[in-house]
Amino acid sequence: MLRLMFLAWLVVLPAVLVFGQAARADGGSPELEKYRGECRAALTRSGVPKDQFALRMRGCVGSKLTEAARHAGENLKLVEFTPWLTHNRGPQTAKGVIYFLRGWSGGSGFDDNFVAPYFFKRLSEQGWDVIGAKFPYRPAGRLVSASLSLLGPTEQFVRRRLGELKAQGYRRIVLAGHSWGAWVALVAAPGSPADALLLSSPALYGDKLLNGEPNPDVSRNVTEFPALVDKVTVPIALLMFAGDTFAAQDRGPAAVETFKAKGTPALVIARPVGFNGHFSGWLPIFDYEYGQCLADFLDQMKSEPCRPPILTSTDFSAVFSLRQLPKGEVRKVQSVDALVGRKFVVYGVDGGTALIDYVSSSKRRVESIDQVAEEPVSAEDGLVCAAKQCSTLVSWSSHELLEFAGDVGALKAWWIER
Repeated sequence: MLRLMFLAWLVVLPAVLVFGQAARADGGSPELEKYRGECRAALTRSGVPKDQFALRMRGCVGSKLTEAARHAGENLKLVEFTPWLTHNRGPQTAKGVIYFLRGWSGGSGFDDNFVAPYFFKRLSEQGWDVIGAKFPYRPAGRLVSASLSLLGPTEQFVRRRLGELKAQGYRRIVLAGHSWGAWVALVAAPGSPADALLLSSPALYGDKLLNGEPNPDVSRNVTEFPALVDKVTVPIALLMFAGDTFAAQDRGPAAVETFKAKGTPALVIARPVGFNGHFSGWLPIFDYEYGQCLADFLDQMKSEPCRPPILTSTDFSAVFSLRQLPKGEVRKVQSVDALVGRKFVVYGVDGGTALIDYVSSSKRRVESIDQVAEEPVSAEDGLVCAAKQCSTLVSWSSHELLEFAGDVGALKAWWIER
């Protein structure tokens, strides 16, 4: 019954319309400071409004960084980071290393937060090191042309980097990626030291809409995909979802047939019922349903059927409705004061992620892929409100909260204190 309720609820979620997120770890280079100075001066001269200045600043700096990287050619280097919720042990202790390529950066400032799919927490706890890597920024308005022109240099860097990790002593190397990063991984894998692939929502050519206009290239995410899949010779875990506006057609069945024909070990989770959108694989509930399947596949490197566990109300990741929780055990957050001074990474059920910082009892700061904003906050009748929208916040543990719509509604987000 719980699974049926979850599927009925989640399948109606809207498709995610944002592109891949990434972490920025390049904060102090001389080049960056130079670009910041140039952009600050130019935006000040242009009279950019104060409330738009931060985003415009990041977009300007991002474009300059991308242009510099474009000309780097063989010297291009991705920015590396340790994804949030993971802990690395080193090549002598870990099972192996997962080298995770993030999606094409939005350049909004959310890059600083190192957020990644929640299932990496499980893989890290089970012995894998995880290294994230990303291109510095996305230049606004030039998504397809920039991602295409930088594909070759990025592919070369990834192959070199995997060789370096192998030389450090990692016994197994899994090349992973989301969206643009997953496409790069498919291109870079042949001839690389990768022992397996772990890919989510591969896409190179953008969303069906770019800058509010129809994107004529989006169909290439489907038409060019089979040729890349045909070149895969190592075990592969492939995650793809309904409602993905980067690839409207189902690419799963053809991929399965290709892997079967070639005898390639594969775990293909294609359009699982109840998951909708480009970022469905990032959610805690996806990890609850499929995370152990991924872990088992990477351990065994062979095709096996995936049998998700029964949904439960006793696991943070599996909660999807306030009605699941026994009334006597619901601990509602009654005041904003209980949140002041705390920062949370928020995984929204619609696939969006954000960092929320309660800076005072009347204000919180929100960073997401497409905005940095301050919102007024208050508490009313047992609900916590922000920007005139109220939710029920329930403490699950000392560092985990669940956000529900209204006082009896469906889950809106999983909150984890940073």
